[in-house]
Amino acid sequence: MMKYLTTTRVKKVLITTLCFAVALLLFTATVTAVENNVIKGILEENITISADTQILGIIDGNVTIPSPHTLTLDGIIVGEVTIDAGATFYLNGIVWGAVVNNGGTLVQTGIIGEGPLE
Repeated sequence: MMKYLTTTRVKKVLITTLCFAVALLLFTATVTAVENNVIKGILEENITISADTQILGIIDGNVTIPSPHTLTLDGIIVGEVTIDAGATFYLNGIVWGAVVNNGGTLVQTGIIGEGPLE
């Protein structure tokens, strides 16, 4: 009997593959570096953006983007993202939690997931 790939299964496979690729690239990054408002490596805490910032690593926690700041995500956030009024969020990577938009700007080319895969 031939198994057919459902859209959900294809999405899960693609997301898993992307996560693996990003994790592989960041494997040697055990310490988080913040230089020129660029976050690299793995950060295991909730954060509030205090300047225009780019995330290239992994944030294991919730992220809040207050006005008038901009966050560009080219990595992964394992948690919820809150966009306040007047803030901007460029989502090019993956958010594994909800994105709560309280009147800000969301530009999405990445993926909003529903938590870890089963």
